This record gives sequence, structure tokens and C-alpha cells, in this order.
Amino acid sequence: MPTSAEFKAKGNEAFAEKQFLKAAKLYREAITLDPNNPVLFSNRAQCFINLSDWDRAYRDTEKGLALNPERKIKSKLLYRRGISSKQLGYTDLALKSFQEVVKLDPANSSALEESQFLSDMNKKHKSSAGAQIPIEYVDKLPPQFDLIVTPTGAEDQSNKSHSSLNEQDVNQAVEELFGKKATEEHLSTPKKSNSLNFNEMPSMHYLKSLTTSPPERKINAYKLVVDLETTTIRDLFGKTGVNHEFFELFIEASTFAITEGYKSVSSILSILRLYSSLPRFQIVSRMCPDSLKSDLFTAVQRSSPACLDSFKSLFS
Repeated sequence: MPTSAEFKAKGNEAFAEKQFLKAAKLYREAITLDPNNPVLFSNRAQCFINLSDWDRAYRDTEKGLALNPERKIKSKLLYRRGISSKQLGYTDLALKSFQEVVKLDPANSSALEESQFLSDMNKKHKSSAGAQIPIEYVDKLPPQFDLIVTPTGAEDQSNKSHSSLNEQDVNQAVEELFGKKATEEHLSTPKKSNSLNFNEMPSMHYLKSLTTSPPERKINAYKLVVDLETTTIRDLFGKTGVNHEFFELFIEASTFAITEGYKSVSSILSILRLYSSLPRFQIVSRMCPDSLKSDLFTAVQRSSPACLDSFKSLFS
């Protein structure tokens, strides 16, 4: 029967070949034979992170840290706990983990970026939480809102007048809550579906919502993502760092744009280089599923083989 060290070596080989599930199983065998080895838990945690199995990754980091590992392994376990706990929504623990990594290894730029990102996010959250909106209890809704919720009126009223009244009231309510809507001129002459310019910068919330666009709207989402102006990209991600969900959508969109001839390979490469200059790029590029990167590389290989190495170098 193989020894723990032999199972570990085989696990390392599988990991190097990006066979993360196989590697995790081999590390499991090694742990069975050597349950007090924190390196094995650290290695398996990284496998689970690459598989987006955040819960198992988190549990392995906790088990490894409980074994009092030496400084280097502790730093790796803490960083991996930070990544997994962040994905699970444990932002306080994630921040604490990254801060501890920085204390142990001040040169760890990835941990420093994550720490600063979460710290800034917490400050913004506390700042927004300070503004409380008073809640007023009433016996009934104001007339204009009552019409929206429970429309009333003579049953013989024409559908046209009924819908017109509701639309007017709805528009008034929407304007009161969210600001004035587009002018009638804009409504009567909508932009073409492939025109994706913004009158104002899109919100991060809106861009993240594109990641869950239904298939019939996915193409427009792809076009929107690759058409973002450089100034918009810098404004969105220059301080907070590149969002991993949005980055994965960008890789999907880039594959589409190259394959369908919507964008040239060189223009996509230029955009990707811009993202690579922004905070957290190294983190999100490592977290990006290999299948998405492989599809992009295949599209580049077919369209412009000479650019393939340039693309791959950004992910190395």
C-alpha cells in the first residue's frame, strides 16, 4: 500500500495537470494515513477552491490551522481560509484572515489587495448603514399608490383610459422613488439593440446582473461587456478591484466577440491588458474556470494564432 508521502506526490502530479478532483481524492488518502499533517489539508483546500467547493475548502483550512502549522504553511492556510470564507459570505473572518497573512508575509500582494478591498467595502457598508429611513405606518396607501396596487373605477371605462391612468400614476410613483425617467423623445426613438453606449456609467450592480442574463439576452450582454469604454472600466474597478463574476462574463463575452467577428483579437487583448493593470486581476484570473480560459484561447488560436502567447502570458 502506498505511503502518505506517495499519495501526496501523486496528488501533486494530478494538481499540476489541473485534475483537481483527482488530486483532492489522493490528498484524502494521504490524510487518512497522516491526519496531523497541515500541508495535506492546505493542498486539499486549494483543490476545493479551484473546484469552487467553498465549504469544504473552508473546513480544510480550519483543520489545518488547528494543527499549529509552521509560518509558511500557516500563511497559505490563512489565505485560503480568506478566499473560501469570503465566498461563503463570512466577510469579517475573510478580512481577519487576509490581515493575518499580511502580518506573517508583508510581501504577499494578493492578501494585501484582498484586505484593502474588504476593509473599504466594510467602511462603505457602515457609512450607508448610518443613513436610516424613517418608517411611517398608515391605515391606507396614498391615493396615487392605491390606484397602482388596487385599481378601481367604473367597469365600463375603456381599456385605453384605464391603462393610461395607471401608467401615469406608475410613472409618477417611479419618478418619486428613483428620479425622472427618460424623456418621451428618447422613448419614441429607442436605440438599436446593438447600440450599447451609456449616457451615464453603468452601476456595478447592473453589470453583475448581466452574469445571470437568460440565453436570449446573453448576446446583448456580451456586446455590452466588451464595448465598455476604458474610462468606465477604470472608474468601476480602479479602486475596488476587478469583480470575479464580472471577469468571468468578460472572458465569455471575449470568446463570443472573437468567434463571431464582433471584435478583433487585438482589441480584446488591449482590453484584457487594461484589466490586468487593475487591482485583484491576479486573483480573479486564477479563480476563472479553466474551461472559460480554454475556450478563449481556442478562439484566439483560430482567429489570430500569433496573439495566443500574449493572451496566455496574462494568465500565467
